[in-house]
Amino acid sequence: MPPPAKACQPSPWGLVARRTVPTDGATAVPINAEVLLQHCGDGPGGELGWMELREEASQQLVPGTRLAKEGPHERRSHCRLVGLKPATPLKPNTRYQIMDAFPVVPCSWPPAPGSSECPKGQTAVVATFTTDATADTTPPSFA
Repeated sequence: MPPPAKACQPSPWGLVARRTVPTDGATAVPINAEVLLQHCGDGPGGELGWMELREEASQQLVPGTRLAKEGPHERRSHCRLVGLKPATPLKPNTRYQIMDAFPVVPCSWPPAPGSSECPKGQTAVVATFTTDATADTTPPSFA
């Protein structure tokens, strides 16, 4: 006789995708760019969507206003979009790092067989970009 079924067994949470704007390796990014980070997957208590922006040479954090969006589309797809609008224009011709508290994607917790664990809190560079010397009026978006 088979063992009794377990109803409502919670599935492990994890991240299945990550995207950034500007994309990794982008050049000629306008100095007034907003930086976006999107996580797709499930996380405990809204922990997804944490990011920082740093100037690569000095490792200085870029101060700014945090942006967050979780509309109907994001809830259905389990994606969260966060961003940073820098308080002042970025430095021209400078390389920046987008930092994420979830450095390994895809990942899961608890780890599923053959997958990576989601080590939240171990901040890592997930994308870099270099600014241009000019500003732009086109808002950022995912293609």
